[in-house]
Amino acid sequence: MLTFDELKSCEITDVFEYYDFPLVFISKSPSEKYYLNYYIERLKDGSDKWLFGEILNTERKRILDGELPLLAILKQLKESKRLQYLTIELSGETFKAVYESVDALNFDEASFPEDDFYVV
Repeated sequence: MLTFDELKSCEITDVFEYYDFPLVFISKSPSEKYYLNYYIERLKDGSDKWLFGEILNTERKRILDGELPLLAILKQLKESKRLQYLTIELSGETFKAVYESVDALNFDEASFPEDDFYVV
């Protein structure tokens, strides 16, 4: 997985929901990999928690073309074991990326959107 510095070097290519900051978006790493980012919540300690998963360029195009709704791609990422909980933690003066694979034991249904929707 990407370190916090690698995450910072990713370029946001497409923003689908924004409120003070991008909440749902696709980012691209310097190594040309695409990631779906879905904001879940701010935790009590001030950390931010996201759903984060690497997507194929074909999946990205289907999302952008309105062929693949958000809930469907999140479920697909979960089923193919490509979905992570990403928590950005502040430790002193340093940010740290903490990943946890989403699986049957830790999956929180409330982290997914209630209704499926297309992002276009």
